[in-house]
Amino acid sequence: MEYWKMASQKIALFMKPIHQYLYDEEGKPYSQEQIEEKQKQRENFMEFHIMLCAMLIQEKKYRLLELMLSFTQSEPPSYPLVPSNISDIIDAFNKINHNSFVDPFYYESRYQMPNMHGITEGKIVGAANCYLALLAYRIYVIRWNYGYESVLNTGALPDSLSELNTLRENLDVFKRWLERINSNKELLDIIGFSSFDKVIEEKTQLYDKTILLRPDELTSRMQNEILNKMEQLRTSLPLSEEKVDSVEGELTGNIIRAVAPYGDLFGRRFSQDNCYNLNSSVTMPFPNTAFVDNPDVGHAGIAGCMSSYMLHNFQHMFASSFFAEHSLTDYSLSSEDLFQAIDKLNLNKQHYIIAFGLYFDYYIGSIKDLKKETDHKYSYKGIKILSLDCSTEFFSQMVYVMRFEDRPSLDFHEPTAEEQQKLCLKKMNDLYGLWLSLEKISKHPELLEEPIKTKLGDKANQYSLFTAIWGPKLFFKSDKYPIVSIKIKYRLTNEGEYDNVDKVMPFIPAEEASVNQENE
Repeated sequence: MEYWKMASQKIALFMKPIHQYLYDEEGKPYSQEQIEEKQKQRENFMEFHIMLCAMLIQEKKYRLLELMLSFTQSEPPSYPLVPSNISDIIDAFNKINHNSFVDPFYYESRYQMPNMHGITEGKIVGAANCYLALLAYRIYVIRWNYGYESVLNTGALPDSLSELNTLRENLDVFKRWLERINSNKELLDIIGFSSFDKVIEEKTQLYDKTILLRPDELTSRMQNEILNKMEQLRTSLPLSEEKVDSVEGELTGNIIRAVAPYGDLFGRRFSQDNCYNLNSSVTMPFPNTAFVDNPDVGHAGIAGCMSSYMLHNFQHMFASSFFAEHSLTDYSLSSEDLFQAIDKLNLNKQHYIIAFGLYFDYYIGSIKDLKKETDHKYSYKGIKILSLDCSTEFFSQMVYVMRFEDRPSLDFHEPTAEEQQKLCLKKMNDLYGLWLSLEKISKHPELLEEPIKTKLGDKANQYSLFTAIWGPKLFFKSDKYPIVSIKIKYRLTNEGEYDNVDKVMPFIPAEEASVNQENE
């Protein structure tokens, strides 16, 4: 007890909170660093004594704890080492459980308790939780010097969603500990608590109040206040410019990397052509919390989700355009005969091969003269090969052979000035015609259209719309030009009948074939 007395004097006299309007020994106002350092020292000192009392509970030294909790050196009584209002108790409980979640061995390394061996973090934090829950009952027993408002006031709520969510979850734990204490007469005897009926009756008569809430009721009310504030913040918090820039940059990078292999096709080259619209624009709603600082729930993969949808759509329509342009399959060949068939086509460097859904890396090393230039780009005896992904089975495993000058061209449609303004678009990439916007629905309700409006309902203001406008267009020659299509089949999957490779005829006229032989 002598130590407890000295510690109480130390925190009451020498560790008082300081503020900027106070002055140090030299008459200068305290700096923010000094204030924070003093506050940290005070918090650490309080934490140590909370853990000290928790150890006494763990060791069942109830008589000593009773003396310590009732010790005071002032009139009216004050207890500088013991949290004595609900706000301080909940604040300490929340900090201890949050620290334990962030670092599971935080308290085990700082406050080793007797008769504990191995991993004891759960027991140490559990003892602290038990002590703080007991203090919630104690505040109904001690004398209230400043009216019940200060003692039962749960305090100001945090301003960030992450802190609010952490507090809400820790309050669930706090309520469970209150239930345990309520049925533990041995612990309640430490503070002289008999029943709520008795202590509340005494307090209501003393302070002329008709209703006093119990700790569990105060906790439930606080949780409701937290939920209400979280609902409000999900609408009102501003989007983080850093997070918005990051997700937009990631999406743009995904599109650039995926479309870069199509470089040989960029730019319109034909005076008359057949156009296929490959519009892969998309608008998706995401919770505002995905783009705010300190959200209650982590959000990952937003850019990946958007770009995957766009690229899947683009790749499907790109491959289907070839099928629409040349729907007849000239040959159905085994994958083992692919390069033998290319040889029989008598191609040269003036020709071009576009393949969908084939794994050309499989042939590297086994097929002479096949080289991998970059991702998706290969060459075979000087013939360029563009190997593209295709997730649509019907258009996959197809090879199209044409003259290089007859290859289709790819261009990108830009939104009109009116669309740019209406959708709050900004250009993210000039070469690929990619435009993006990420706006809160609460600020731009005009952007919300069906069926997203119906899906979100009255929660719409808690969402932002991520819009990506991307309009590729594929152009083929309108004049008839030679093209050969080959369906590649795999024997292991039993894909039906195959053509004999001997059926393959030269693609080019005889005079071009002679040029090819001379070049070789």
